[in-house]
Amino acid sequence: NIWSNASILIIGKLGVILFFVLSGFLITYLLLMEEKNTNTISIRHFYIRRLLRIWPLYYLITILSLFVFPYIPFLELTNTLFTDEYSLIKIFLFIGFLPNLALILFSPVPYLSQSWSVGVEEQFYIFWPLTLWIAGKLKQNLLFLCFFFMMSSFFINIFWVQRFPTEIYFWPFGRFWELLVGSILAWAMLYKANIFL
Repeated sequence: NIWSNASILIIGKLGVILFFVLSGFLITYLLLMEEKNTNTISIRHFYIRRLLRIWPLYYLITILSLFVFPYIPFLELTNTLFTDEYSLIKIFLFIGFLPNLALILFSPVPYLSQSWSVGVEEQFYIFWPLTLWIAGKLKQNLLFLCFFFMMSSFFINIFWVQRFPTEIYFWPFGRFWELLVGSILAWAMLYKANIFL
């Protein structure tokens, strides 16, 4: 099976890392540019933009995967959603934007499993804009904060990945370091800083 080939698996995992790094870079760069141009970050506008950009498609795919696709005969999906004793919890996790937690606790949902990475992103966005806003107001060193959070997440990953590989792979604090690498690169590019010297 080509999809179980070691090279394919490694490329897939590297692709996820690149996705998170690029996402962290883009969001942090846009927020820092806003702060540079207006001397503040509008948390409310940030969340409205994210809601309008991500939620409609996410909920469309979620509703189709949970309630429509299992009833389409040629897809040949086993509909266990309402026969599983944990069905309501699983539905709540997906509706509550916790698809990564659903994958840790339960079996995958066809056509919906890939949404775990969007869940990690959205969970990162809960605190990151507020962190940038507070850092700007208190004149704290943003680079120090990025490094602190990144290293904390990285060491959680390193120390626990052997013992809990599935949990660390999907758990947000095991992946935040990748988003924060992008955040550091955004800070360095915006302020023309060479962080490697």
